[in-house]
Amino acid sequence: MVTAGLFFAGGSMALFGLLAYISPSSNGISWTYLILAFLLRGCQALGSAGFMTASMTLITIVFPKNSITVLVRTQAM
Repeated sequence: MVTAGLFFAGGSMALFGLLAYISPSSNGISWTYLILAFLLRGCQALGSAGFMTASMTLITIVFPKNSITVLVRTQAM
């Protein structure tokens, strides 16, 4: 889940950077750009949520006695 979350979030961020190449429409607003921006942002959020959930689970498994301390330190960075 950690790897899939990182891949999903990173891939959507890379694709989000390519949105600059969508040509604007004649009426001022590009619906293609708007829809793709929202979809890619949603994919990024899903990937980040999966990564954070899996990483918190792994931290509590690896550091059972100091899990809260390690979680706080990883959130502070």
